[in-house]
Amino acid sequence: MSATENVQTWRDLADQLTPEQIAELEYCEREQVPPGLTKPENLLNRARGQINENLIQAVCAGIAAPADSIDKPSRWIEWDHGDYCRMFTSAATRTVAGANITVSVLGNQSYDGRIDRWIYIDDSAFRDAEIMTAEHARALSAALAEAADAMDRLQ
Repeated sequence: MSATENVQTWRDLADQLTPEQIAELEYCEREQVPPGLTKPENLLNRARGQINENLIQAVCAGIAAPADSIDKPSRWIEWDHGDYCRMFTSAATRTVAGANITVSVLGNQSYDGRIDRWIYIDDSAFRDAEIMTAEHARALSAALAEAADAMDRLQ
């Protein structure tokens, strides 16, 4: 079947799913997980979503990663009704010495060529410490300045 309408079960769409997606749906159906979401219509909707994800990957497959991407970008997703994008790390991640704070320059690549970048601070490990020494603050300041300089070079 080539359309996802007028089908009865997810199995009617199996020819548009990857072997991994079929195995996942079979597992969910067999094991009844997640609880409450294994009704046939829920599995059918999940299959439709997976087919949509597969189409997005196929349509965007030829788009090269941004030149400044230092890792493999994430999978393409539908971000906002027809806007397809993926995330990537743009500049080296820096961990602030002794504070478990990571400063990264991340990016978002849209299928139409737009690229947005921003500075991301992951301080989840530091939050538990509840204090920041002057040394940590200076190191964080230096890491942020370094990330800002990297963003300026990329613009």
